[in-house]
Amino acid sequence: MKRVQIAIITAMLGALLVGQCAANDELLKRYVNEALLQNLQIEMSRSDVEIARRDRDAAASAFYPTAGFDYRHTRVNREISLDIPLNIPGFEAGSVLSKSWQWQAAFSGRVPLYLGGRLRHNLGLRDAVLKGSEIGVDIDERDVALQVIQGYLDLKMALALEVVQGAALETAKEHQRSVQAMLDQGMVSLRELKRAEAVTAEAESELIAAGNAAQRARRAFNYVLNRDLETEVDASAEPQWGGEYDLAEAIEKAVQARPELAALQQRLLAGNKQIDLARSDYYPNFSLAAEGGWRDGDIMAMGGRDYWQVSVLAGLTLFDATREDKIAAARASRRREGLLLESTRKRIELQVTDSYLRLVDARKQLSASEREVSAAEEAQRVAELQFEQGVVNQVTYLDAEFALISAGVRNEQARFKVWKAEAALRHAAGYPLP
Repeated sequence: MKRVQIAIITAMLGALLVGQCAANDELLKRYVNEALLQNLQIEMSRSDVEIARRDRDAAASAFYPTAGFDYRHTRVNREISLDIPLNIPGFEAGSVLSKSWQWQAAFSGRVPLYLGGRLRHNLGLRDAVLKGSEIGVDIDERDVALQVIQGYLDLKMALALEVVQGAALETAKEHQRSVQAMLDQGMVSLRELKRAEAVTAEAESELIAAGNAAQRARRAFNYVLNRDLETEVDASAEPQWGGEYDLAEAIEKAVQARPELAALQQRLLAGNKQIDLARSDYYPNFSLAAEGGWRDGDIMAMGGRDYWQVSVLAGLTLFDATREDKIAAARASRRREGLLLESTRKRIELQVTDSYLRLVDARKQLSASEREVSAAEEAQRVAELQFEQGVVNQVTYLDAEFALISAGVRNEQARFKVWKAEAALRHAAGYPLP
């Protein structure tokens, strides 16, 4: 690795070991729970559930009778034919002009007896939509949990890198001072000093970039939790997974546990109900209606009277050109939902397989980086002995230290990569996250 790259990354291992002292995932669980309570996307999903529940209740209410009260107060101005002649100037014989106020009060009710299954199918459709909305909340909660874990790991890495850049800058300055001293003694060339100065300048720039990256990671993490973006974050915890996974078992669990598939099953059921609802237009409908009340009389009734009536209403649509189109559209929609279900199942299987292979690869890289650290430790130990014996100069000794630091940093980066890969696999396979 070039000296500039080595100077960019340094004492991350020591910074991260501090976090290992508090190695538990209780803090992660608190962060996930906080996000589940406050995340805006989940709040919107819960609102969708409330809307679907109200729609379902409205569909269920159609099974019950409807009742109403009506009151009318009417001004009547009309001619009334009479059976007796009137010899009154200005009026025609056999009629009289009636001018009066009339009022009527009535109660009415209606009970559906049979509507071709329309009410039952509509209620089944709303039930499926409601269950799908509830499953949608589970989907969003799992996605938010993954976002919290990934955001936390990104922040933890960014904070560690910020510490690294500070230590790297100090190491680079120490290296530059050593080279300057050796140049004053004529032990190295001016070229070595200029190279050390370049490393120091690069380390200063990288420290600024690392600080900005840590701020962005903190804001992104707080955004997921719906906090103030500048809230400080405790990043001392570590995920406690490290399990062994079988690909076939993970795929089988994903097919059984992923809420996306359950939601699509509800959509498929809703498609079936939509077909039944469209076909109900072919069946007759029957309802029972009743009305009764009191109204005042007119000149013909010669007084007020009570009244009531009970009716059985029957109807049958003989011809509707849109019925077949509605049924065909509902069947096409159901077929689309079936294809989407199958496509999603295959996509989930691919996602689990890809996540599994990424985890396997990440663990292999971690194993290789651990061997690299062991080799770098041995090289540093030899360089230190040679420096104490005067066999090598301080520049060579510091280069060995840089190499060890770089190997330790790559090892920690590989460990973070394993954590993120395992989180992705657990999410894809339906395993619980903190």
